[in-house]
Amino acid sequence: MTQQQIGVARTIGALTFAMVALCAPGAYAQVDYNHFSPDILTATSSGSFLLEASCKPATVTAVVESIPGLADRSMRDDGLGGDKVAGDKVFTATFTAAELQTIYGTLQTPLRPKVVTIGTVRARNAGARSLGTLPAAIPYRTSSVPTAPLTSISATMQATPSVVNIVLPRTQLIPLGATFSALDTVTTKFYQEFRDSFHFINIVYDNQIRNALSYHWGVQNQTSGLGMPIVGLDSKFGSASSLLGITQFNQLAVLEGARHCGYTFLHETAHQWMNLLAGQIDDPINAHWPPSDLIGGVLGLSNSFNGQGVGLAGTESAPAVVNDTIVFTATPTCFKHLDMEKYLMGLQPAAQVATHMVSTNTTQTSLDIQTTHTVLGPLTPVTIGHVTSANGARSPAYPNATRSFRVATILVTADTKASSNLMSWAESEANYLGAAFTWATDGAGRMVSDVLPYRKPAPMVSLPVIHRVLNHARVASAPLARGSLVRITGLGLAASIQPVTYAPQLGVPGPTTLDGTSVYFGTTAASLLSAAQNEIVAVVPSSLPSRLATVTVTVKRTVLGSSLTSNALTLPLTAVSPGIYAAAGNGIRDALAFNGDDTPNSADNPALRQDGTIRVRINGFGTTTPSFPDGGLLAGTVFVDNTIQADIDGVAATVLSVAPAPDRANTLEITVQVPSSLPGPGFVVARELHITVLGASSQDGLTVFVF
Repeated sequence: MTQQQIGVARTIGALTFAMVALCAPGAYAQVDYNHFSPDILTATSSGSFLLEASCKPATVTAVVESIPGLADRSMRDDGLGGDKVAGDKVFTATFTAAELQTIYGTLQTPLRPKVVTIGTVRARNAGARSLGTLPAAIPYRTSSVPTAPLTSISATMQATPSVVNIVLPRTQLIPLGATFSALDTVTTKFYQEFRDSFHFINIVYDNQIRNALSYHWGVQNQTSGLGMPIVGLDSKFGSASSLLGITQFNQLAVLEGARHCGYTFLHETAHQWMNLLAGQIDDPINAHWPPSDLIGGVLGLSNSFNGQGVGLAGTESAPAVVNDTIVFTATPTCFKHLDMEKYLMGLQPAAQVATHMVSTNTTQTSLDIQTTHTVLGPLTPVTIGHVTSANGARSPAYPNATRSFRVATILVTADTKASSNLMSWAESEANYLGAAFTWATDGAGRMVSDVLPYRKPAPMVSLPVIHRVLNHARVASAPLARGSLVRITGLGLAASIQPVTYAPQLGVPGPTTLDGTSVYFGTTAASLLSAAQNEIVAVVPSSLPSRLATVTVTVKRTVLGSSLTSNALTLPLTAVSPGIYAAAGNGIRDALAFNGDDTPNSADNPALRQDGTIRVRINGFGTTTPSFPDGGLLAGTVFVDNTIQADIDGVAATVLSVAPAPDRANTLEITVQVPSSLPGPGFVVARELHITVLGASSQDGLTVFVF
């Protein structure tokens, strides 16, 4: 299968600073890599950070330019001032943590990125001629990113539940960025420790590496009707059967699953099925959609300058065709797969693919389309019949095609393992990818991002094994709040595959044993709402002492009279950890929200800025009067002991009422007034909603629709 270059042109809310490291002189100047040490920035970081830039031989001097608010500073290669080895062509600049924190603080909220792009490292030869550039960036771990459990596998490998860190010598990194065939250096190491259970592998680097663009390579193709040849699996990558494709991410920033809605991952993975279509829907530039009403989907259109993918935001509803012109609504929103894309992915039958309009205009550029959000005619209708006539019918087709996939994310670091801070950051981002895939496919597809359950040898399912303890509303790791619902995932947690559930009762605590399983927070048994082999829903005991800053969670199963105890996870404990429930149950994107008339809030049924109200459900709000029984329901008036505040897109929203949820234990329903002062255009916009209790905010990225 031919390799496909599919760089991503769209970033959301990112701000690039013009910081330049200049390397000189020499007949040939090029930057091979750059890297910050320590490898991640936090609000509490202190001391010095080193930016190292490796240049080609004969380089003599370097300087860092255009640092926001700071003067230029020289880089050095003399073994002094933080530089490790004199004359090794690795140039070093020193920054204080305070300087980097100040640069980060200049970015605008609420779209503050989790990777701070500091600028560009540029190589120069003796004649000051520049022959290559490379971005310089450092990830930023906010206080909302929880500490992920970290498993050491070997001296060169460690893992969190969703991310495997593989260490390679720095000298091996450059070939990885330059050629697809070298990626087996990474994948074969991965398969030495993990089973052949993954359809896709993501590879991302903590270093900025020359030539490492965002690519997806199809390792095998057994599907006809896609315009691609049938190609057997290349076993050199270590998989004997399951692996379909490998995606290389060019920088940590594109792994920002939550803030970017998983767009880069969705786009690159889509190229497994969408690359070489023939006929009227063929992209004349590269492996994306031609100018048409399809370019608002995940695949986008090709940049007429470099062939990379270009996306248009605001296309959840169908674009309008006016006077032989396709007009897109420029609304900031996340991308979804369109019907043609889902057909090619095997997630939708051909009969449900609508007729699409394709432009035959040869003068309009991709930049014109991006700027005007219009595609000029002449327009030609293209049906699914045209596609199947040119490429054949998809086989296997829906519903016989595979619709559930597994993805492994590998973080490659040079010489040493990633810090626990960086692993926690990567886990918080990779953990969103599965939910993003499900949302983007409207639930037609499923993508599982867990890796640890597939480690070799297979975990002993006779003993319960805890992988994660998650906030029930956020569906992501977060500090545990007393009296809040949590989801515990793992293996062998209960006897039954299907959940054994308990229906919460008014004023009555839930049981502490279900299906022979109990959960302990320290020595206190928790009330349970459901128990299955891979998941338990429990309540963090409200009786835990307030002086505790952490709590150890264990699961005990009784089998044939014997008690089996799981591994123990020690997690942060707090008074509040608010989370808003999402409509899809995945903790991200559209909130489970209702307008003032009790109809579901959606893009087609938004709340109004004038006199509109929105009701949502929250978890982790702290204590109330009267108190919730752990695992039980409350009725009537309830007073929250801590002040609850709300904002929509950063504008304060009045909390009108607080009431216990009638059908869900330890859950409140919050009604807020849509601020009339909310700025925005005169059309429906997805707005980010936050609930704050005692200074702790709910998760980022959860939206409601406001007109």
